[in-house]
Amino acid sequence: MNPANIKDFLLKIPGKLQTLFIHIKDNLFAFLDELPSGKKKIILASLGGFTVLLIIIIVISLGGDNNDNFTDRQLSGFSIPHEELFFPDEPDFVPAFLLDREPRLFWTLDDIRLYWRNPMYHDFWRDEISRTVDNLMDGVP
Repeated sequence: MNPANIKDFLLKIPGKLQTLFIHIKDNLFAFLDELPSGKKKIILASLGGFTVLLIIIIVISLGGDNNDNFTDRQLSGFSIPHEELFFPDEPDFVPAFLLDREPRLFWTLDDIRLYWRNPMYHDFWRDEISRTVDNLMDGVP
């Protein structure tokens, strides 16, 4: 296709659309002229109502962004600080362990006795485990 044909085709489009709409209008008026006056009023009222409904739907769909902006502006005044919503970040390093007293270089048997349990005493461990399991099961409903 050469550009001259494309130009002629594009210039003819408005005329073709105009003749199409005139043809539709003439057929619609001819159809309405054949109807009794009561049905003509009902059809015209229905078409008018449909047109108004279509315009309302278009306006609402195009104006929906303004409502979103209003709610965003309304909610922007209500904010919760970041510190109340999230736990603070953990440090990237292990903090130094501070001792309340100097570590012992030598432990006596009396010092060790508080922490040492001889694994040879089976009855002691059985009782300890039973007591711990009972304490855990008391908290289960």
